[in-house]
Amino acid sequence: MVEEGNLCFPRQVFDELTRRAEDDFLARWAREIRGQVRHHYAPPESILREVLTRQPLLADPRKASVDADPYVVAQALAIRRDGMSVTVVTRDRVDRLPHTVSIATACDDRHIDIPHVTLPVFCDAIGFELFRDPPRSI
Repeated sequence: MVEEGNLCFPRQVFDELTRRAEDDFLARWAREIRGQVRHHYAPPESILREVLTRQPLLADPRKASVDADPYVVAQALAIRRDGMSVTVVTRDRVDRLPHTVSIATACDDRHIDIPHVTLPVFCDAIGFELFRDPPRSI
């Protein structure tokens, strides 16, 4: 899906994922596929501002580094406005008020209205067995 351009993420997601521990499977995956990503689709600044105007708590002001969450939602909105179908895959579904709202909450905003699913739901939809046991030796 990455090679075909059907799965993409903004640079800020890559940066956030790769700051994690080396054994994080998503960080390892992101490093492995980085060169294969066809569309490093950066959301236009105007759409990023629009998302943050509608959902200012999407960016966590307590973070020392750039928060990828607003870029994810802005990228999805930009892709949809370019006439393509888009679904956000996220495990960020819980608001942490009064500081932040989740990506899911921002996607559900009536002015943004982007479909979103969890990683297990996404993997099931594409036929990828996320938690498959490795083959056993006989």
